[in-house]
Amino acid sequence: MGSSAFLLPLEPRGLYREMLTQAWRRQARLPNNHQAIQRAVGCTADEWSRCWPAIQHYWRVDGAFLVNETQLEIYQETTDLSAKRSEAGRLGNQKRWSQENRKTVASDIANDIANTSPPSPSPSPSLISVSISDSEKKRTIAPTALLSADADFEAFRQAYPVSRRVGGKQALKAWKSATKGRNGAHLETMLGALEQHKRSEQWQTAKLIPLMTTWLNQERWTQVLPAAPRPIHQGWNCPHDELCRDTQACIAKMSTERKAAQR
Repeated sequence: MGSSAFLLPLEPRGLYREMLTQAWRRQARLPNNHQAIQRAVGCTADEWSRCWPAIQHYWRVDGAFLVNETQLEIYQETTDLSAKRSEAGRLGNQKRWSQENRKTVASDIANDIANTSPPSPSPSPSLISVSISDSEKKRTIAPTALLSADADFEAFRQAYPVSRRVGGKQALKAWKSATKGRNGAHLETMLGALEQHKRSEQWQTAKLIPLMTTWLNQERWTQVLPAAPRPIHQGWNCPHDELCRDTQACIAKMSTERKAAQR
């Protein structure tokens, strides 16, 4: 559906993001069973019946599962990278502790013992405690931070104009850099700036819209662009959007709805 995901009403948008989160925890897929999904995301049957029609086109049936194409791609890249790093670590440890290296280590230990100097004071228990605490904290927070970063990036990507989303891996890298640390930008800041830019005069011309990676790397969310001139429609107040630019389409839609109601 392109960049319209952020423009969804709050209720279906919340269901969509919760489904992305639950899918990530299940290898980027959900069971193709609406009742099971309702239990997983914690919504009622009435809420589901209201929201699902608005977001179902973001999901594709894959056998017994529902998948989101963009999330599936990011998940595969993430798992492939994790597997490569794990294998590199295993090979590095294997090489480090080979038979030849063990002999070298044993020789170094013997030399150290022969030239032992008086022991230095032991580290205080408080320092040991802080070190262990920090290590445990990193192991606990890292998976959650990764999940949040990927889910937020997917929401941002869905909101960006579809024709300018090129560079998936580089864009994800730029996103993580832009949102990293205490001074990093938040998702709400990004989306708010993006919506303002989409209404600007510059962005009404497709070729003048920066690529998604460029927008992130150059911190374009900090800029405020001049708004596009508001169209003047004599006697027309669009019921869908006060900045409506497609008057004829809205009139045709309302005419169709009125005729259907009269039947």
